[in-house]
Amino acid sequence: VLISPLLVGSGSFYTQSKMKLSCTTCSQSLEIPDELLGQTVECPVCKTKFTAGQSSTNSAYDVKPLMALCEKILLDEEVSVEELYELAEFLNANPEAGKHWPG
Repeated sequence: VLISPLLVGSGSFYTQSKMKLSCTTCSQSLEIPDELLGQTVECPVCKTKFTAGQSSTNSAYDVKPLMALCEKILLDEEVSVEELYELAEFLNANPEAGKHWPG
């Protein structure tokens, strides 16, 4: 489900990468375009308004470590076993990261 923005700005269609997260009220799985992170959005299912990219406790999750790992893997011509283990260890140590999977 693609979430509808309350603050669209220029009104342009967003085609870049998206963050997967859940609605803070109904837990509906949503895809938020990166351009809307930090903006007020509305869940298309329950109509709850919340700030994209913030948890229900209002503490923003830092996606930079996960993005760095994914970028490192994507830039290689082939994925090594060590890179997959590193990613798996990171996700096991940071369960919140799974809610913010890039793309």
